[in-house]
Amino acid sequence: MNELYPSITGIEIIPIEPRAIDLTYLENISRAEGVQLPRVAYIVKIFLDQLPAPTGAGMQVLLGEEPIRRYGQFSRGIFLLVHNPRFLSEHAGAPIRFRWDGTEPSDTGWQFPSSSVAAEGAIAAAETAPRSSFEDALERSVRG
Repeated sequence: MNELYPSITGIEIIPIEPRAIDLTYLENISRAEGVQLPRVAYIVKIFLDQLPAPTGAGMQVLLGEEPIRRYGQFSRGIFLLVHNPRFLSEHAGAPIRFRWDGTEPSDTGWQFPSSSVAAEGAIAAAETAPRSSFEDALERSVRG
């Protein structure tokens, strides 16, 4: 791991109860793709040993070759808000990499959870289990 970047210490996918804005995204995706998406969103928490330093450029997150344009920060790392469960399966096994603007990507040694493990579990759990709120999902962690 490159010293310029934080190290990943874990990944967690949490199904959440969609907020009003999430429902709008779900409806737009459903309409655009001609499919009915479940009324659930997912928070993918990437736990880090240290938070990225705040800079004007910001650290980019890549799943495979695809840059993730929007991510947020919580007290123990960064998170992605996912509205389409297809995103989880399409990125299963993709290497997670970081880069600063203008630099070569750095491999973290971690992969996005396999659809046969965490992603499918999150999708299945979302259909049957009570879901967390957006705020609760950012605060809670099965990792302790």
